[in-house]
Amino acid sequence: MTSRSCGWPGVFVVMGVACQREIPVASPGPDADARTASDRPAPGAVEQPRAASLSSTIPNATEPLRSGCGTQGESWVWPANVVGDGTKGPRAGRPSRVEVSAVVPWPIQVGQAVTAVVEPWNLPTQDLVVTEVRAQPAHDDLPASWILGADAATTPYASLEPLQSGDIWSQPAVLVCPATRVAVIPREEIGNDLPDGVGASLRTLAVALDTKGEGRPDFEMFDFWCDRPDTPISELRQDPTALWCRTVYRRAGRKYWKRILESRDD
Repeated sequence: MTSRSCGWPGVFVVMGVACQREIPVASPGPDADARTASDRPAPGAVEQPRAASLSSTIPNATEPLRSGCGTQGESWVWPANVVGDGTKGPRAGRPSRVEVSAVVPWPIQVGQAVTAVVEPWNLPTQDLVVTEVRAQPAHDDLPASWILGADAATTPYASLEPLQSGDIWSQPAVLVCPATRVAVIPREEIGNDLPDGVGASLRTLAVALDTKGEGRPDFEMFDFWCDRPDTPISELRQDPTALWCRTVYRRAGRKYWKRILESRDD
């Protein structure tokens, strides 16, 4: 698969951001859950603290997009990365450059408020403003996409820089658009509320989020070894040719999950 830039000079193929094969989300069918959302998280769910709302500072649209999130007024949740420049920041005595970056299949609007959830997943969520959007044309088997960046230099995410980095570094994250309250559902609370798909299991579950206040996960992301889909990537391999895969699902009904993305680190 051809490498594509993640929006930073010299940075290519950040797993979960670049080189994704996007799969459009199907509209919920007649069996979609009509239950009214509440603000209460599931029992045991970790409802992350979040910064004050940024909605009052969002400028008016400058282009006639269908919505600030670019999806006909619908919300979306998508894998991302916190990306930092290790040659800058407090350790280097230079201004930090840290942003949350993602490649999405919609032309999101600059100025849109989003919520970031970052690994380790017990960190407080952060409301950020999209400060940059760049279009990428379709290439080979990759569809057209948009690289977005949200400045996070003044957030606690800057502290995620590895002590010995000295170079570009990244950390897995998830972006939610528009900005909203998000709860991380603990693994022990998931039970069998999982998609029926290759690599989707409690062992390989990276994170489960409740972004609708319904007290249950509506977003689940799984990371596993491509040739051993029952094995999480936290179990390191000695084989240098081993590839790891990611699948992402959104809830589309009471018991129905729709795969929205699959990617591989080649």
